[in-house]
Parts: sequence; C-alpha cells; structure tokens
Amino acid sequence: MEYTSSVILNAPIEKIFSFCSSKEGFLSHFPYRCRWKTGCSKWEYGTDFSFEFRYLGVWFTHSAKISGFTQNEYFEDTMQRGLYKYFVHQHIFEPHGVGVKYTDKVIFSLGFGDLADRTVGLKTMEKLFSSRHKRMKEILEANPIATFSNLTREN
Repeated sequence: MEYTSSVILNAPIEKIFSFCSSKEGFLSHFPYRCRWKTGCSKWEYGTDFSFEFRYLGVWFTHSAKISGFTQNEYFEDTMQRGLYKYFVHQHIFEPHGVGVKYTDKVIFSLGFGDLADRTVGLKTMEKLFSSRHKRMKEILEANPIATFSNLTREN
C-alpha cells in the first residue's frame, strides 16, 4: 500500500532538511509519546536508529536504517523491526516559491492483507502525517532562521 502527503513549508530548504534528518527534529514533531533508544543525532546514508512509541496504550519498537540520502533533496528510511511487516518512508524536498514542498511517501504493509492496509493502515497514516505536518509548520515557520534543538518532546 502507498500513502503520500505533502505540506508547503515557508523556511529555507537547508533548515527543513536538517530538521527532518535529525533525532531532535523527529522527536519534536512525532505525535506519540516516544523514547529514543539508539542512533546518532544527525542522519546520513547507512545510519541505524531505533525508538519506542506509545500507541493505543501499548509500547512499540521501531528500528530503521537510512537507505537513501541526497543532501537537501531526499532521504529514505527502511524499517528493520517494527509494527509493520513492511515499511519504507521517503522524505522528498522540492523548492516551492520562497519555501519548500515537503512530501512524505510511505510504502507499507501491516501484513494482514489489502483490506487491513486500506482501512486501518491508511487511516493511521492520515492521522499520523496530518499531525506531523501541522507540528512541522508550527516549529519551522515560527522563526525560519531559529534553531530547533530545544524543541524535543522525548518522554
């Protein structure tokens, strides 16, 4: 199953890319209670990371590897262990006016067939990325040149 969602962000592409490809940026806009387990602060090709998140009262572990990376244009993380049977998340950054069109594209399978992916999976993705994009706009557009290192919500 494929899910795609985009948001226009009025901030420099370098800042948005740096935000999205970092532990601090991730933790500041991930909508669920989260505990970082392993991985460095800045991601690049080959970086492994893992975290736990609480969803519907249950803690889940998600481990991934950065499997594609082009500075200020694109990166991709591929799940190695987690809630899904298959999960590849592409982050695409395109200049748009004075800002950036940021797109999340997720190719996933819960592992319970097409009906589960179309109902439960897509609804979960819509809720997750709607919340993440809203939070990204709040953080990145509040002060386009400010840093974001103090914004993490790790629990």
